[in-house]
Amino acid sequence: MISRLICFFLLMLSVHYSPVHASLEPKHYDLNCGEHFDCPQALHRRIHFWIEIFGRHGTESAVLHDRDQPEKVYSVVRSPNGCGGRKAPKAVERERTRIKQSLVSLANKRSKRQKLTHQEQQLSSLFKNQSISEIRQASSRIRCQSGNATRFQHALKRFGAHQPIISQALETYGLPQGIQYLPFVESAYSATNYSSVGAAGLWQLMPRTATHLGLLVNPVIDERYDPEISTLGAIRYLQHSFEVLAPAARRIDANVSLAEIYPFVMTSYNFGLSGMLKAMNEVGVNFVDVLDKYQSNNFQVAVKNFYASFLAARHVATHHEQFFSSIDKNKPADTVSAINNKPRQAKKIARHFGISIDQLKHHNPALKPGVWKGRHLVPEGFKLQIPATTSYQLKTKIAALNLLSADKPPRVQRRYRVRRGDTACGIAHRFKVNCRQLIRNNNLGKRAIVRVGKHITLPGGSVILKHPVTSAESRIFRGKIFSASAIMQQPVTPAQRKPSSYTVASGDTLCGIARQFHIRCKELKTANGIRNSALIVKGQTLTIPGKQLSLAKKSRHVYFSGNQSAQLSNTDDQSTDTQLIPDQGYLAEIHSYSYLDQYLSSNFSLQENTESGLRVTENQRSQLNQQQPLHIATANTKQQPVKTAQNQVKAIAKALPKKNIRSARHKTVHQPKVASDATKKLKNSKASSTKKSHTVQPGPDTKIKALLASGDLRVTQQGNHWIIQVATDETLGHYADWLNIGFSKPILKLNGIKSSRSVRIGKTIRLPIKDQATKKRFEQKRLAYHHNLQQRYFNRYAITGKKQYRFQSGDNPWTIATAHQIPLWLLKRYNPDIFKSQHDIGNVVILPILQAQQS
Repeated sequence: MISRLICFFLLMLSVHYSPVHASLEPKHYDLNCGEHFDCPQALHRRIHFWIEIFGRHGTESAVLHDRDQPEKVYSVVRSPNGCGGRKAPKAVERERTRIKQSLVSLANKRSKRQKLTHQEQQLSSLFKNQSISEIRQASSRIRCQSGNATRFQHALKRFGAHQPIISQALETYGLPQGIQYLPFVESAYSATNYSSVGAAGLWQLMPRTATHLGLLVNPVIDERYDPEISTLGAIRYLQHSFEVLAPAARRIDANVSLAEIYPFVMTSYNFGLSGMLKAMNEVGVNFVDVLDKYQSNNFQVAVKNFYASFLAARHVATHHEQFFSSIDKNKPADTVSAINNKPRQAKKIARHFGISIDQLKHHNPALKPGVWKGRHLVPEGFKLQIPATTSYQLKTKIAALNLLSADKPPRVQRRYRVRRGDTACGIAHRFKVNCRQLIRNNNLGKRAIVRVGKHITLPGGSVILKHPVTSAESRIFRGKIFSASAIMQQPVTPAQRKPSSYTVASGDTLCGIARQFHIRCKELKTANGIRNSALIVKGQTLTIPGKQLSLAKKSRHVYFSGNQSAQLSNTDDQSTDTQLIPDQGYLAEIHSYSYLDQYLSSNFSLQENTESGLRVTENQRSQLNQQQPLHIATANTKQQPVKTAQNQVKAIAKALPKKNIRSARHKTVHQPKVASDATKKLKNSKASSTKKSHTVQPGPDTKIKALLASGDLRVTQQGNHWIIQVATDETLGHYADWLNIGFSKPILKLNGIKSSRSVRIGKTIRLPIKDQATKKRFEQKRLAYHHNLQQRYFNRYAITGKKQYRFQSGDNPWTIATAHQIPLWLLKRYNPDIFKSQHDIGNVVILPILQAQQS
């Protein structure tokens, strides 16, 4: 009896455990990745591993392999649920422990040059030409991957129903046909797939991403579940990724090919556009190098394997006869479109066409459950899909649909105006509705933020859309034409910035200096041999490494002419007669919501024309004329050195009535007449151009007063605390230095935050200020820091104009600034509210046109 039990136990072990064999390594497959997708030899073994996962290993298999080099397969364990969910099965954990011990033992024996067993020799063959330390590190990188062949086989059946529509859309909108295999990785071609993080549909679009792309996501319609419309949204996302990443890649390497760019485009679908752009800028356009060298908290296993798994899915789908038996693919649905011209109940529409409510629901997955339950009406303008085999009089019934009367909403929708002290769940509790449903219906986000004065729609009532549903194509593509070849042929003019030096000032940080010069913090450390970021001192000289820059201009921008600073051009193309403003005073002409924009431009000017509401009397002019000549610049001539005294600036400030200055807040101001040689030159220049801008340099006192008047950098009092709002290029280390407290721990403690990483632009920070003298000193140092920051920048670059950019899917202030080589503080000068509000696709952002100084 005991012997039988021992045999049974050994048999169970042989079922659950598979020793390491050379046969476990992925087989070699002849890959044909196509002309659009780069398939380097260094990526082949990774692709082969995923081919095995999709085509060979079923859902009952758990493959234990190396996390960084997935082709190193140690063992395959049979488990009913594969690797399991959050908690791995005991059999998988036991096998993981055994492999870890075997790797440690192998490393110890190789270090001591001891004889290896047969099993250890097979394990050692996976680490040819690798050091002992690499084997030890591999023992902590054991990962489990569930087989996916069964799920992939079902996906191939569903693929037949959607393939014709997706293939036609890709051809129409200029993307490679190979992209049709991406949903195998995303959703296994299940149109009803819904992930734990909220992604839905064939293409697994997140709600906010779908809304940015132009899809409708509301309590009545969710177009992510419509295979045809969600495909258009995914195509637009990939188009925009190419529009951003292709020029960026060509700035790094002008000879980069189309196939070398698409790995970044495809990976951006999983990692995000900003993350992929940052990886490209840091490592380069070699995708394999990015996988090996780029380091980020979010750049982990799933992202690194996304492109390889996409190519593997493409191979298995196109060679499915090698992996599976005959597959009976589903056929596309035979339907006819009909526009619902009035809000109506779903059951009324189904009755009109003589079909069941379930049939209508099956062919219109974008309509949410509330419509089928009768809570909401089918909205006006919605394109219905009607089965083509319902009746031979189908065309007549479609025409008669327009004659049906509109229905009234079955329930009255209730709205509530948020008051001070309200919370989302507090409102839900008051009206006895579900809190999660209230948050979801009003798109309040994960934080469920409600704002005072905003109306909240309470769940339970019928939702009536404000506007009729329009064509999905017009909402998503907005008439734009995409051409990859045209983007690749756009001229790129690289400019090489030579290495330079920088002297560390008080309050500087290493990464802060790197941001000023648009280089990576790691590059600055390497160039100066610095290991610890904190080891820089005031007065230390740092070497700023050179960098390739590009001044390429994109045709989709709208450029401004020099005499139309407040008006947009009517064309999307760059005009040939665009007037470029060569001086930095152009910065003062942007949307000036505060004096900060004007004074940080190092150009302050006074309005001579009384139309602006800012007047200078004759007495005030005579007082100014008695002063010595000022520093005057015109649009045609360079600034000439003219003697300037601080009392002149004070006289100018006194000459301006305070109430008039406030009333002219949004208006451009110009230089008054001055009796001097410079004035004569100014009059001569006016003869040739009457619309030139003339500027004077203000003194430091005037700048400080004006900057404080703006409120952007002012320290204000709130109760018993002094507070500020974090501005661009500021850190807690700066605040500690400006307060003369040496370190930032008191600031962290006062604000109840654990790490400076939680300090973001626009966040309100309390400061340990005890008296007015400390407050004034802090403000002066802060203003001087920002003024010097800009002056250093404009020693290298000049603003030659400005242009319009419209928000695209995946955009945020950081991606826009990075893509266009613009510092964040300068982007904020042109767009004061860019960090304060959420932006929808199509929102306008003003960008300066920059030119590198030849010096």
